Amino acid sequence: MVKLMPYRYARQAQRQLLRQQQNVHAPAPMRCPYPPRPSGVQHNTRQIGAYYETLAARFLRTQQHDILARQLHYPQGEIDVLAFSAPFLVVVEVRYRQRADYGGVHYSLSPAKTRRLQRLAQRAWQDYAPLLTVEGCGDLWLRIDVILFDRQHLHWLPGAIAYE
Repeated sequence: MVKLMPYRYARQAQRQLLRQQQNVHAPAPMRCPYPPRPSGVQHNTRQIGAYYETLAARFLRTQQHDILARQLHYPQGEIDVLAFSAPFLVVVEVRYRQRADYGGVHYSLSPAKTRRLQRLAQRAWQDYAPLLTVEGCGDLWLRIDVILFDRQHLHWLPGAIAYE
């Protein structure tokens, strides 16, 4: 025979179960503070970029991505974060804008930058596909994601740039 719990205990148990599931499967939305800027010290753009790339890599780890490389340099340019989430090799472009001029961070990717990212993704795929392909597991797919930092919000756009 099943013993029925009063409503308040059932509701409390349900909330506790939901909290446990949220901690395991769906991380809370990430709020990112601005880079720490002690008074009188100016940060250059490389330091700020490295800070937001670190936040992006940390976020991708919470989404069950394995980080393969950061700031991967090629003659055509740089890949901010290279990750693996089976069956995808994920090239991630990290964008940050402090101000919302000219459309803000959402409009900061030019067509030239998009083409450059497509060439970089192809090069990374050529280099990493032999290392990640395991027999019997199928093909390795390529995806180009963009992570945007707009003030204190992170916007993740998986597959934002089509690969041709």
